[in-house]
Amino acid sequence: MRPRGALTQIACNDDANNSAQSRDRFDAVAGTTYYFEVSSLFQTPSANLVFNLIPAPPPFSIAPSVTQFGAIDPSTGLVTLSGFVACTQPSFVTVSGELKQIRGGLTVSGFFSVFVPCTGTTPWSVDVQTTSELFHGRSASEFAGGKASVSASAIAFDPDTGEAVERDLSVVINLRGKN
Repeated sequence: MRPRGALTQIACNDDANNSAQSRDRFDAVAGTTYYFEVSSLFQTPSANLVFNLIPAPPPFSIAPSVTQFGAIDPSTGLVTLSGFVACTQPSFVTVSGELKQIRGGLTVSGFFSVFVPCTGTTPWSVDVQTTSELFHGRSASEFAGGKASVSASAIAFDPDTGEAVERDLSVVINLRGKN
């Protein structure tokens, strides 16, 4: 075989999806010549090599959302947020972020995180964790009904490549009493 000159590796795989089969995924460019190198970890007798070239599915993606209303327990200030996460392939998604509300010129904030087994479009719900602080020196600062802002990120790993996919979102919602 003649040397091919300077080559650039664009993909490499061994034992995809916990199988003995390898699978690579890359975007081929029309008119470009590609060379494939195949090897074995162990010495093996001769075997047949089968290439299956097929159009790849769309790249893995996630799309998180938060519903426009958060539920609040007026007696405790405990907030429950909900939403959906859509994914193009089954995966586990972590949705985490911060809820903020301005009350009396001061900011009340809390944090949340939820782990979602996503299959298509999957609902999620989570309680917001806060720490009590004095509000105007008299009472505990807590969330109340009204507008609040959510800043969050959703993170999942592409089931094919193992690469992290992250999507951010920022929305204004309304907190209202639990039914």
